Amino acid sequence: MLYLLVDTCVWLDMAKDYRHQPTLAALEQMVEAKEVSLILPKQSVDEFARNKERIIRDSGKSLSSTFKRVKEAVRQFGNPEGRDKALASLDDVDHRITILGEAVHESIQRIDDFSNMAVDEREPHPDLADMFVAKNSAYSLAVGEVLSEYAPEWMEEVTWEFEFREEPRLLSEIMEAEHLLYRQVWYNRHWNLRAAIESGKHKVVTQAEWKKHPKRHQKMTVDTVWQGALAAAKRTEDEVGLENLGPWTDFEWGMLNGKLSALRWVMGSEWDFLDT
Repeated sequence: MLYLLVDTCVWLDMAKDYRHQPTLAALEQMVEAKEVSLILPKQSVDEFARNKERIIRDSGKSLSSTFKRVKEAVRQFGNPEGRDKALASLDDVDHRITILGEAVHESIQRIDDFSNMAVDEREPHPDLADMFVAKNSAYSLAVGEVLSEYAPEWMEEVTWEFEFREEPRLLSEIMEAEHLLYRQVWYNRHWNLRAAIESGKHKVVTQAEWKKHPKRHQKMTVDTVWQGALAAAKRTEDEVGLENLGPWTDFEWGMLNGKLSALRWVMGSEWDFLDT
């Protein structure tokens, strides 16, 4: 049995950095398997409770605010030729900071200064030094190092699991996927309207005629608008490719709309916003 006494500072450092999640996961598993026993003084529990809200609040905050200032500077003073590309890259990084910062919440849900700060923080405080004289006792600043030395195979397995976790999508990837779905949904609706026009259920009229029948606007399209729609449909075919524009089964059509709604929600729109 390995007995661990971990001070508050170490707990807080582990909580605010998502890269410590493999260590926390291994520690959880070892505790459940009764391989490790945690020694938690009430002081450590109280100090962690007092600080955890601040850690959650501050996670990623400073970096995000810095990126906002950088992006504003790029907008104002950046070279027009590369400005959009630079802003897109900054958006991607800012998005990843936000997503990975959410890992702090997970770490907080899983989860003291005992070092000799005057001489060497890697050594225990003089008041505690006698506790670490024995061969089977050790003082360390990193829980991960202690667990790796005690159970290297266990740590290797848990670390491997975390190394193969799915990474969050880049914001640019999300925007690109949303734009493709938008065009696919628009194109399908365009063809529904085209079929209605060909069958006589919907009419293409002049601007003057359209104004004469305000109650029938849902069954009419102004000729100039329709010409623009036809041109947009041709551009969509050329740029997206006919093989990516249907026709869709009812199930596939539902999936397209669901994906568009989900991505728009991620980007800030309300659920079920499917306007094209």
